[in-house]
Amino acid sequence: MRFLLDTRTFIWWDSQFERLSEKAKTLCQDPENEIFLSVGSLWEIQIKVQLDRILIAQAKVENFSLISNDEVMKKYPIIVEW
Repeated sequence: MRFLLDTRTFIWWDSQFERLSEKAKTLCQDPENEIFLSVGSLWEIQIKVQLDRILIAQAKVENFSLISNDEVMKKYPIIVEW
């Protein structure tokens, strides 16, 4: 079969494989399947990076703590709670 990964699935497949469901892991690892990523997902990732920077800047300037489960946020000099 041919499968198109959504953006989150691609990110998890690439860097947080354990977060995928067992079914998703099986489908992605089956050599009989063709796995595709949309150019739209690459665009979405770039937009997310830019929006994260804006969110982090706002949190710093306005002295906010951030509620997020995004591990990337923990790399910045802001308080992140989850």
